[in-house]
Amino acid sequence: GRKFRRVVTVEDGSLRGGVGEAVAAFFNGRGYDVRVQRLGIGDEWVEHGTPRQLYALCGYDEEGILRALLDTRA
Repeated sequence: GRKFRRVVTVEDGSLRGGVGEAVAAFFNGRGYDVRVQRLGIGDEWVEHGTPRQLYALCGYDEEGILRALLDTRA
């Protein structure tokens, strides 16, 4: 089988109760030693703006996703 140490999830919505939490719970429940990095809207108030501005503010615009994928702290 394939081995990996890190998974990055990206969702256009709240991190709390989102798919990233489900992915982390899946791996944790099966004893995988995997770091799940979740990108999306944190538990905070988000200002009004264009989608592009809001994605950047929340860290899941193109640059934020690339930064997460290139993160070597796994």
